[in-house]
Amino acid sequence: MRKLFLALLLAVVASGCAMRTSGGMVFFPQRGIVLQMVHLCTDRAMVYQAGVGTVGEVIGATPKDFPLVPLPLMGGSRQISVTVQSFDTAGLVVGSYTQEFYTGQNTSVMTWVIGGAGWGGGGRRTPCQ
Repeated sequence: MRKLFLALLLAVVASGCAMRTSGGMVFFPQRGIVLQMVHLCTDRAMVYQAGVGTVGEVIGATPKDFPLVPLPLMGGSRQISVTVQSFDTAGLVVGSYTQEFYTGQNTSVMTWVIGGAGWGGGGRRTPCQ
């Protein structure tokens, strides 16, 4: 029984992908993306993935990594819909931004910058509302 469990565990690990992010090592059971989020509109933002809910919070302008797996690990779609809400100091939503990301055959890293007209890095850019 122990050998069967070990063989099954090795098969699962071999079929996935491990990546190092700002939050440490992340294991993806299948393809996915690591979203490098830079939010420059307000001091606080929440990041949501459709079908999953809250995936994290961005505080300040420091880039933050969010590992995202398409929902149909459960069915086959390669689309990942992400929404970011900017909050003012009173906790009110002052902006909402949505992007669609598509996974390839492998796990990849994508950058999304909200705000920051002078941002010199690559990736997708969305102006502040």
